Amino acid sequence: MWPQQEKAGTGKGLLVIALGAAAVVSALWVADQVRLSWTSEGSTFNESRSVSAAHQEAQRNRDDLMANGRLAVRQLLVEPDSARFADLRTHVAENGVGALCGTVNARNGYGGYIGDTRFISLGQPEHTWLDDGSVDFSGSYLQFCFGVTGD
Repeated sequence: MWPQQEKAGTGKGLLVIALGAAAVVSALWVADQVRLSWTSEGSTFNESRSVSAAHQEAQRNRDDLMANGRLAVRQLLVEPDSARFADLRTHVAENGVGALCGTVNARNGYGGYIGDTRFISLGQPEHTWLDDGSVDFSGSYLQFCFGVTGD
């Protein structure tokens, strides 16, 4: 009877070892995904996700570009508070210049909405353009908003 019990115990022992190894592997994976550290004060606990600092910085820059670009477009309108934005997108060129592009619909001086008008904004009113129907604007829109060049 002892040998049979020993066999049964060995199988359970292997199962326990396998489950323990799986738990260790899982813990190592979780530790890699969520890095935990204590701040220099020693009392505040920080958790930093595996999202890189560069990605977070890019998101902040994109959010700033969205806010500044909308403000710049509004400054070009007759009735800035009536602006309705659509189809917004940001594009950052290889040289680091970011543009907010999309359409805006706003009221004209007579109180009627002008219809969706494409725009390009680099975040300042002096570097913001509304579609004037020209070929130059269309080429600039492709370049700033999609990275398409005439080359």
